Amino acid sequence: MMWPILICSLVSMAIVTHKFLYFSRISLDINKFGDAIFEAVKRSDIKGAMEICDQQRSPVADVLRAGLLKLNVSREDMSADMESVARFAVFQLEARLSMLTTIGQVAPLLGFLGTVSGMAVSFYTINSRAAAMNPLTMADVAGGMWQALIATIAGMTVATPTLLAYRYFIDRRDSYVIEMERLATELLHASDYWRSSAAGE
Repeated sequence: MMWPILICSLVSMAIVTHKFLYFSRISLDINKFGDAIFEAVKRSDIKGAMEICDQQRSPVADVLRAGLLKLNVSREDMSADMESVARFAVFQLEARLSMLTTIGQVAPLLGFLGTVSGMAVSFYTINSRAAAMNPLTMADVAGGMWQALIATIAGMTVATPTLLAYRYFIDRRDSYVIEMERLATELLHASDYWRSSAAGE
């Protein structure tokens, strides 16, 4: 069972590394970014607000950019476009995370299977020695017991950090989703102010 466990560990490391790099790449100062966007909208500097979004590689910026593109149309169309972009952004945030939960659940099972296999080897050795009337030594049993213990340790060693990483990435995803919803709502309110100002002019 050590080979499947090793494969699980390599896949887990690859996904964790990829997600760390992804979240590092899309990080930004949410409050500073939002304030800059809303100030530009209040000044009717929509082009400037778009440029601020274009400078970021964050899904939050993508959602607000979608709203800014629909600023001249109805509030409902603007909201619908932001929701559509937000759904795709959430999909990207969650990409490959389900694989981490799978590895976190499968790795201990593989370790347990290795444990059962090791115990089976030990009991088979005991039974064979008894049938042949040969004296049983500790070395005869130790091999199977060692296999049983090392498989369990390996499975838990892979599963524990994998599940911790999954929990961390889920928390990061949740924070991004909350910020996307908050800033999208604020942009809708800012668009109402912009439309009323434009109508007054």
